[in-house]
Amino acid sequence: MEKLFFIGFIVFIMSINTVKGQQQQTFLEERLQATLKDDSTDMQKKLKLVSYDFQPPIESVTELQRMLDSIFADDAYIAVQEYINFDFTLCKIKDIKESEKGMEYKRFDLNEMETFLYMMLSQVIDEGKSLNTVKLKWLYNEKDTVYSTAIVTDEEGIFYETIGHLLIVPKKSRSYAQALSVDNLSDESVRNSVKRFNQTFASYNVFGQSVCSYTIDCSSTFNSDGILIDRNYHSRVKTVEGYTCSNSFVFTAGSIDESTFNEFAWRWTYTSGNMTLENRGYEETGSGVHGLK
Repeated sequence: MEKLFFIGFIVFIMSINTVKGQQQQTFLEERLQATLKDDSTDMQKKLKLVSYDFQPPIESVTELQRMLDSIFADDAYIAVQEYINFDFTLCKIKDIKESEKGMEYKRFDLNEMETFLYMMLSQVIDEGKSLNTVKLKWLYNEKDTVYSTAIVTDEEGIFYETIGHLLIVPKKSRSYAQALSVDNLSDESVRNSVKRFNQTFASYNVFGQSVCSYTIDCSSTFNSDGILIDRNYHSRVKTVEGYTCSNSFVFTAGSIDESTFNEFAWRWTYTSGNMTLENRGYEETGSGVHGLK
């Protein structure tokens, strides 16, 4: 009886994983279909996804190594994007490895990336989870046909790929700031005013996948006389493979129990090679005046 229960439990778990895998593939196909049809930006006119083909699943570390060797082969292509205007070129990996410029950026340490991917994905295989690949065909500069391979997991969808995954589409990036003022009645005689500021930002790649995002929240509390009595903040960042993202925050002016204002500034940086974004500042006052600087 216990043996039958155990077998039934295993079959149940396998069926759940199968359904999750099917749902992920359906979602991925929808995303790829949308990418095929999308020509809304100049970037996508320069680089057009022509077709995609799901490959047999990767079921052993030997197959995994063979696949990674193909992705990082000398004649394979990788996207290199500029941070000023987000223009990009497709370069052969051999040229990147031999280029002194390429070694300036951590992303272009391709040997390190291949080793990292092997370690991460071999664990996926060891755990019996689904690991698939999709062969992508691209049209570059309206005349050159190039290919890439997307690594796909149930959890992440496209986990890594060397062309569309590494290209940020500026028009798809989103930034949102919100300032709120809330009266807080701490007792019957004291009314504090809490100013809350929230800044969020997210960047998306060619596939419409969020590749790096951050959120900053700051709270400033003023008493009934407009004096700053408390302040705090917290931040969050999230990235996918091939990207890094960081932010920093500092209170630049204003003193607790003395000032009628709280001033702070922050910086965020995200990169898929060498792209960096901006510094911003903000001020909140006990009189309710606040604004981006």
